[in-house]
Amino acid sequence: MYNSCTIPSEAGPRLCIGNQFALMEMQILLALFARRFTLKAPPAKPVGLQPMITLRPKQPIQLVPERR
Repeated sequence: MYNSCTIPSEAGPRLCIGNQFALMEMQILLALFARRFTLKAPPAKPVGLQPMITLRPKQPIQLVPERR
């Protein structure tokens, strides 16, 4: 999981010049991954919820990639 401090392309006057390229590249890689793999969840366990500004799971949800 990331937080806003780990993203190198910040906003404002010091905005990374490669920011838009990096965002486009991430979308392309995600699309290529989604074409080749399906994400499967292990047998269902109840997901505990943590209400914050947005609703989040209490523990990470583990997914296993399987080739199509």
